[in-house]
Amino acid sequence: MNPIIDKIKKLLRLSKDGGATPAEAATAMAKALQLAADNGLRLEDIPPDSDIGVLTHETVKSTAGPAQVLAAGIVKEHFGVDTLFITGCRKEIHFIGLPEQVALAAYVYTYLVRTMCRAWRTRTNKRLRDRNAFLRGFSASINRLMPAVFHVPGIILCAKKYVDEVICVGSGYSKTTTIQAPKAKSDRAFSDGYDAGKKAGIRNAIRGTTQPLLPF
Repeated sequence: MNPIIDKIKKLLRLSKDGGATPAEAATAMAKALQLAADNGLRLEDIPPDSDIGVLTHETVKSTAGPAQVLAAGIVKEHFGVDTLFITGCRKEIHFIGLPEQVALAAYVYTYLVRTMCRAWRTRTNKRLRDRNAFLRGFSASINRLMPAVFHVPGIILCAKKYVDEVICVGSGYSKTTTIQAPKAKSDRAFSDGYDAGKKAGIRNAIRGTTQPLLPF
């Protein structure tokens, strides 16, 4: 057996060890990633042990506008991931979690952003001007429509350390921005947005746990 691969697997097992603290788990995974990179390897190319499950992240090109921030809040709440907007030259969002979680979160996020923006552009009442209130209403509707299976607490306990030691180290990211969701001012715009979210629904993007993704 390759001693480097053995060491990487040991680190990956530690990252999942229930007895490890969140900081220890994140540090173990960061070391595994660094060791793999130093030896020209990728973790996905290493045959995993059957019981290994580690944090990973998926990146989507994205600005940090009102629709994007609200959509990020939805997937963060319901899919057990953490999110991180990068607002420098490379505008993007990272979803941090277990592989199947980040894949679902990234897909639903993209669906929600597209659907929210389209709903605002095609709104019936063109006299509405409070876009933020409309989008917050849409977001509130989607939250209520989310299937019960996804109403679970987030499980990402060590995402901050993962971000610091995996995403930001050596990537040129020196600063990220905490972005607040937009405030709603117009009750009418919020109500219309809520109705638009109810009409759009969420089941066009998800089917549940056995078949979580639909193709675009």
